Amino acid sequence: MVLIAVLAGMAMPSFMSGMREERLRSGCRNLVSACRVARSRAVTRARPVRVMLDAHQHVYSLAELVDPDEEAERRGQPLGPGGGSVTPEPTREWIPVQSHMGRERKLPTGITFSYVGGRPDQEDTERRSTRDEELGSTRNPGTDWVEFYPDGTAEDTYIELTNTADNALWVHVDPITGVPQFLSKEEISRLLATTSSGAATGASQ
Repeated sequence: MVLIAVLAGMAMPSFMSGMREERLRSGCRNLVSACRVARSRAVTRARPVRVMLDAHQHVYSLAELVDPDEEAERRGQPLGPGGGSVTPEPTREWIPVQSHMGRERKLPTGITFSYVGGRPDQEDTERRSTRDEELGSTRNPGTDWVEFYPDGTAEDTYIELTNTADNALWVHVDPITGVPQFLSKEEISRLLATTSSGAATGASQ
């Protein structure tokens, strides 16, 4: 019995570490899936779609840019008097996606968004100012998003997920293809080094 207890005590740290690693991988896989759904929805519905990220609440969800008139017509709802606009001044709004894949999802226990933005090796003031301008004083500092466009492209976005042991994985959304992938610290470092050297080569020509 003593031997069993000793062996169990030795195995426990390894087991807990494995659980943390698996939750981190699971969080990345699910986020990548949400990004794929957002890209597909943006293309098929011909409207921008965002994956909204809340670093404070550790949640993410989908939202799409909707024109109230287009949405009413799509659903077969009556427009305004004489077939006019359903709103006094037609405006497009970001509306939460209500489908199963679009609903708000929480990161696995112990997993957090530790970075969301453009290239982590560069200051991204333009991205930050754009979000501040859109949300104004209502902006939660932990709120960010990655936007997918109807032509299949997307914002160049890097998202770092970290667990309680400070292990990290990254999700990168390619701006040209709009395709998301999750990468290790080593892979993201190589990606940044490659794109930096490529940009430098192009600038020198």
